[in-house]
Amino acid sequence: LQLHVCHCIWPGSWVRSQAEIHLGKIPSKYQRLFNEMQQLMDPSRNMSRYRNLINADNVQPPIIPFYPVVKKDLTFIHLGNHSNVDGMINFEKLRMIAKEVRTLTNMCSVPLDLFSMLELGGQQPSSAMVSMNQLTTGQHLANRGAGRKPQGYPTPRECSKRHRWCVGLKLTSNP
Repeated sequence: LQLHVCHCIWPGSWVRSQAEIHLGKIPSKYQRLFNEMQQLMDPSRNMSRYRNLINADNVQPPIIPFYPVVKKDLTFIHLGNHSNVDGMINFEKLRMIAKEVRTLTNMCSVPLDLFSMLELGGQQPSSAMVSMNQLTTGQHLANRGAGRKPQGYPTPRECSKRHRWCVGLKLTSNP
């Protein structure tokens, strides 16, 4: 879905009236599409129809989001919540920002599957297409790092070892 295009077309509604005057009548198919876009990009109730479409279960990425809505959400999270509460960092604010950024990246970052595109066109994949598909879907990375422990948060035991090691250090200052 390229929803940013809808918002670019919608303000140009004067073109519709000019076309009706000069060219007669716009076909009903295009009138219906225009009305659907106009309803989708209606700014009332905080862009609720747009937000419902983005959050619907049947909408699959890749989706090009509508930038002003994303900017508005991030701005309100940033300005509406204090960075420090009682002298401490407000991690809830950081979690909300991270959730918005994660949602945005999930909308846009979907691996390109060339096989599904070829199936839609009714073609058989060549050997070059097979290797390109492995590069885009990350299948060539499946064997890298086999046997290595995935990097994550340290265990409490590792933290206590590091803490004991750090306590024994002597701090020196450079002149």
